[in-house]
Amino acid sequence: MGITPWQVNHGHHLLADGTFAFMNNGAGTPATARVLRLDTATMTATDVLSYQTTSATSMFLGDIQRLPNGNFLVTYMTGSQIREIDPSGQLVALFPARAMLGYSEFRESLYGPPPY
Repeated sequence: MGITPWQVNHGHHLLADGTFAFMNNGAGTPATARVLRLDTATMTATDVLSYQTTSATSMFLGDIQRLPNGNFLVTYMTGSQIREIDPSGQLVALFPARAMLGYSEFRESLYGPPPY
């Protein structure tokens, strides 16, 4: 209750602590990185973070992932950029690309299996 509805979402990440992060996007709507806290005992969801920028779009795909340092990695497919934002939604780093992007995945190393 009280959560703004969304549609056309991608890059879902559900963490053990109930954090649910996803990219809400689509034609005609601004791409928004959303983070909710889910409580399965009370069947409620609380808004934690809603991040939008006017300088990047993601009409297709897009992704968000929590990093080990607590920040979030947000990928804008058609905007051709990746942003790192802190838990309050402040921009920490901007990584422009030369072409459209799909999903992204943080890896501490390119070698070996992922940590999950």
